[in-house]
Amino acid sequence: MMEFEKHICNYLVIMRNKTLFQKTFQKFQNDPDKKLWIIWSVLLGLVFMLTRLLFLDADLPPYGIAFYSPIDEGVYGELALNYINYGTIDPNQVLNGLQFKITGQMINNVMGNLAVWVGLVTLGDNYYGFRVPYVVVNLINTGLFILILNTLRKVYGKNVKNDVTALLAVVTYVVFDFIFIMSGRVVEPSAIRTIFVLTAFLIVLCVRNYVLKGLALGIVIGVAIAFVYLTNTFLLLAVFLWCLLLIWKEGIKIGARVFIACAIGFFIMFICGELYYYLTWNRGIIASALETLVSFSNNESGQYNVGGLKLLIKHAAKFLSANSVLYNLPIFYIFIVCSGLSFKRIVNDENIAFAFSVLVALGIQTLVTEDYIVRKFVMIYPIIWVVMYYFYLIRTEFRENICHLNISHLKLMTLLICGGIIVFRLFVVRDGSIYDFSHVDKLVVEFGLFLVFVDTFISMGTRTKAMGTSNGLYPFSASLLIVLLSGAFLVNVTMGLRHIYGSPTFTDKAIMIALNDYNGKYLLGEYGGVYSLYNATKPVVNDREQLAEYISKDKNLLYFDYADDYIGSMREFWDNDMFYGYDYTVVPLVRYDRDFQVYGSKRPVGLLRRISKAKVDVYYEDLYAYYHNIYIIVCKIAGTQGDPKDNVYQLNEEPLENFDLKRWEVEAIRHGCFNYYRELRTNGLNEFSYQQAYKKKQEILSKIKEIRKIKI
Repeated sequence: MMEFEKHICNYLVIMRNKTLFQKTFQKFQNDPDKKLWIIWSVLLGLVFMLTRLLFLDADLPPYGIAFYSPIDEGVYGELALNYINYGTIDPNQVLNGLQFKITGQMINNVMGNLAVWVGLVTLGDNYYGFRVPYVVVNLINTGLFILILNTLRKVYGKNVKNDVTALLAVVTYVVFDFIFIMSGRVVEPSAIRTIFVLTAFLIVLCVRNYVLKGLALGIVIGVAIAFVYLTNTFLLLAVFLWCLLLIWKEGIKIGARVFIACAIGFFIMFICGELYYYLTWNRGIIASALETLVSFSNNESGQYNVGGLKLLIKHAAKFLSANSVLYNLPIFYIFIVCSGLSFKRIVNDENIAFAFSVLVALGIQTLVTEDYIVRKFVMIYPIIWVVMYYFYLIRTEFRENICHLNISHLKLMTLLICGGIIVFRLFVVRDGSIYDFSHVDKLVVEFGLFLVFVDTFISMGTRTKAMGTSNGLYPFSASLLIVLLSGAFLVNVTMGLRHIYGSPTFTDKAIMIALNDYNGKYLLGEYGGVYSLYNATKPVVNDREQLAEYISKDKNLLYFDYADDYIGSMREFWDNDMFYGYDYTVVPLVRYDRDFQVYGSKRPVGLLRRISKAKVDVYYEDLYAYYHNIYIIVCKIAGTQGDPKDNVYQLNEEPLENFDLKRWEVEAIRHGCFNYYRELRTNGLNEFSYQQAYKKKQEILSKIKEIRKIKI
């Protein structure tokens, strides 16, 4: 009987669960929004992982395009790499005779290095182990972004049509955004900093009690500054500006509560940070902060210091022309116009006012200390879309709360700003943009400006009142809004296809694998960290002045650096700067060519060995003799003539039939400039003409086109 009762009970449970499942399924069927959410989430999740993981081990885009560098990746993952290479985050504990320098900026990046360490331990000592953690961070940012938008929808989107559709469209755009994708494929702290920016806004949006809100903000900001990045101090400034607004709007009682609670939360995390740094590094946050601020205030090759009108203007221009703005000019255009027209509404809404406080605070901080804002602006980029979605939700209230501004004039002013951004980034600033943007890249970016121009032109010739519709975002008609957004989306997709997925190369990875020939050896240099992936080399990071002393004492030490001495700049640096006052300098032992482009050139890296300065001329004469002889012989085979004035040296190498033409092409391009070297040693390297070298390179390239037709 007991067994029978047991079967009956099991049957009743199954039927009950079946009934619940049926009810849930029916509810799902009757809710089109939920179906849309599920289908969209699955599809976008697959696209997200594909766009982040595909070719994750490939070379990065040209520096001027995205402002990411593989060498910088090694710096930001330095502590994690130290642990993999040395078994400790502080190699000074195990190094004998050499000193490892770890800056305050690097020891501050605790969370970033912890994430990288988990990836390297889990997935191995390779690019996937190194970069996948930032794919996960990017996914977290996307989740927080969706949560914020959905919260806004519930707060402001009552009785608003197509609110879910608009939300999904916004998230889809951001997932495909070129710079947002890059932030999730590169080891650089901006992605982790974005988590704290979005979390801070989520606290303001969701926590109702002002004391708890301030306390939570203080804790989050304290963690962001103490364990992520010191220049997250702009979040403190943002809270301060927001509290001033609360005092003006709600009275001093509310504003003071938030500020004091925030200060308490921040102080708690500051103490935790101080304990960690003193116990681990025997130094405090303040010392690290001062060191970092000094480095950032002088990050333009010593040409500028904090202060000065010229510097402030330049920093402001960099802030306004950051990558996330440059590739989204139509979005920036819509944002500025709508923000200008709805200023009163923004001030009276404490949630959105906080978003603008974050933007203003980062802008103020950039004026004082330029923290490579061109690439790091991406950490507040989602906030712009949050505000844009807010504008969409309140679009029917625009007319009631609009500022008394001439819309056409406001659009024209914004158009001029967008035009200035294009001119500054593509034709003026000498930070790589001028040289790294191809003609096609410039046309793609300028297409965004063209769309802005079209909308402004239409606005100037059309009555403003006729443009506003209930389906559009005032002062944009629905059709023009779709055109602007679609055009901006096309720009981002095109840049992604051109510089991430279109024709990836893997030269940096190949260099790391090639360095297996030097496993177990110390590689001295500031840039060797990331190149320790895929091999067992031991990078030693320190100031070049200190490394020069080590190299001058030990001829067997190898130095890792840029190796483009054929242009002249590195030769000048090694001889007259790094090794100033020494009888020794360095010359390349082995060079590694790579496709990563910086400042218009695909600069090779290499291992360098010590050499007496007195023998440098002989070194280059021998190189020139060897490669020039090859040049002459191959020219003769091609039926052309080399320079009759040049002396032809005897080639005592392998027979010509075994000669590697591809390798010769690379070396001929490189060493074709060496005939200028002796003159430069006489007249001064500072007088070296890059144009001369470039002209010589073009001559050799044209010769190669002829030679390629001949089988050697």
